[in-house]
Amino acid sequence: ALRYGLVGAFALRILATLLAVYLIQLGWVKLAGGLYLMYLTYSHFWSGENAEDRRAPPKATPWLGLNAFWATVVRVELVNLAFSIDSILVAVAMSPKRCVIMTGGILGLVATPLVLGQLLALIERYPAIVDGAFVIIAWVGAKLILDYLHVAGYVHFEIPQWISLGLIVVIFIVAFIYARQQERPPGGEKV
Repeated sequence: ALRYGLVGAFALRILATLLAVYLIQLGWVKLAGGLYLMYLTYSHFWSGENAEDRRAPPKATPWLGLNAFWATVVRVELVNLAFSIDSILVAVAMSPKRCVIMTGGILGLVATPLVLGQLLALIERYPAIVDGAFVIIAWVGAKLILDYLHVAGYVHFEIPQWISLGLIVVIFIVAFIYARQQERPPGGEKV
């Protein structure tokens, strides 16, 4: 199911990257993208689930009349589409240059099958790192919104790219340190 899902994810990511190159010319796309990323963060942290439940991967169960296998394929497609949109929005937030967005989309295509297993193992060992990723997503959403407001003339300052990237690095380091304190050894309970 994961392999079928990844094949479809390649097609969706290529389409999303090509579409993003066109859509970056429309200012409202940054606002909509920023609001979408803020919504993702809000729904992650305030979904009503406890920390363990919101970090746990969903179970493979029948869905929309599909058996568990095809339901998993469809869910992988939807998750990959969401990640495609997220990663391309991050590329747009970091630089409006088409070459950066195309490079980000291509690197996402190449990296997905190569690092997926290691990423899942990292999340299994350090589940709290998922929360750090959502804090980074919130920052990127806020940056997109601020960029839109700056271009529209509502905000009279622009956040330099080095500050934005530096803040992402700091958030990641803090999240990783926190996740290490909450570490779960392979196949075991939290330390």
